[in-house]
Amino acid sequence: MEYIPQDPRHRRLLAAGIKSLMDSSGFQQEENIGELVFSREINEYMRVVVFTSIVGNEVREKDADAIRICGVYKTRDGRERGIVKASRVYRTGHIESISTRLLNRMRAVWKKVKNSEKCNFCGAPKFRSKKGNLVCGDLCYLERQEK
Repeated sequence: MEYIPQDPRHRRLLAAGIKSLMDSSGFQQEENIGELVFSREINEYMRVVVFTSIVGNEVREKDADAIRICGVYKTRDGRERGIVKASRVYRTGHIESISTRLLNRMRAVWKKVKNSEKCNFCGAPKFRSKKGNLVCGDLCYLERQEK
């Protein structure tokens, strides 16, 4: 069925499909104030997070935003740092194809996070900085510079 973002019935149907996909993929809903957010742990330090654009029982209308997926790392000091992100999943086309694209992007992020390069000094995963450099997720190089 072609997704029509102006139709509240379609927005509810897509939201139900996304929730079902999250459940069948082992993702847990997180507590939040705005849109529904789901996550699944890879290990005690890394997880995949999905920002669904679902508010209430339906997804937001077209052009409000897209579904976003990222991989996050819990640093030694307890903060979270994004280490991998995927391109957005736009809610266009058939409802089934939106869910398929979402699942494919979730799998791609999972794989990138799981196989991320590790820091030679502390073992934390590395991520790409805005300049394109690989950087330690715990920023241990800053500690080494201070010594």
